[in-house]
Amino acid sequence: MISYVIRRLLWSLPVLFLIVLVTFLLAKALPGGPFDRVGDKSLPESIRVAIEKKYNLDKPLVTQFGLYIRDLVINGDLGPSYSYRNRTVNDLISETLPISAQIGILSVLLGAIIGLPAGIFGALRRNTWVDYLSSFIAVLGLSVPNLVLAPLLIYLFSVKLGWFPAARWGVNYKELYFGFIPPMTADFWSHAALPVITLGTGISATFARLSRASLLQTIREDY
Repeated sequence: MISYVIRRLLWSLPVLFLIVLVTFLLAKALPGGPFDRVGDKSLPESIRVAIEKKYNLDKPLVTQFGLYIRDLVINGDLGPSYSYRNRTVNDLISETLPISAQIGILSVLLGAIIGLPAGIFGALRRNTWVDYLSSFIAVLGLSVPNLVLAPLLIYLFSVKLGWFPAARWGVNYKELYFGFIPPMTADFWSHAALPVITLGTGISATFARLSRASLLQTIREDY
């Protein structure tokens, strides 16, 4: 078991390297650069050259990639943000990762709370309307992608009904929501409701199908 884990970890290293290389080359292959324009205006040539020199964008492509790998491996530095002044990518991730983790944890919990009972009742009431209904909802939840469900929920509950905010994350989120445990505040839950429902729908459908199939297989056993 230990040797298997070690082999998988060793195989992951070249895969990660290829992912980093491909994303780096794709970013460089895109037309234009991060400092070609600021807003609706083009930067003067002298300022653009100075900024590119500051961020090592004037160096050969191989040198840029080598510097990026060095900072990433040795320092864990993902580099500066081209969109926010005096901010690094690490700073932005450290601010937003806790909220993403909170949304993910709540989505899994919602999926388990809804999906597991639906799958269990469907298996216990096989070939009844309960089973058909839970199976239909599970298939529907797996079929509708999040990029379709999210705008529909925003349009219905934010634009039309006005129950939840349509975007952003409220005020002072850095102070209120830092950490991986969701705060028990009305502001948090109003902003988290739609993302959690969107992600939890697909997760609950997966839980329902897996729990139903597992329970049906167990019921058929001799014991």
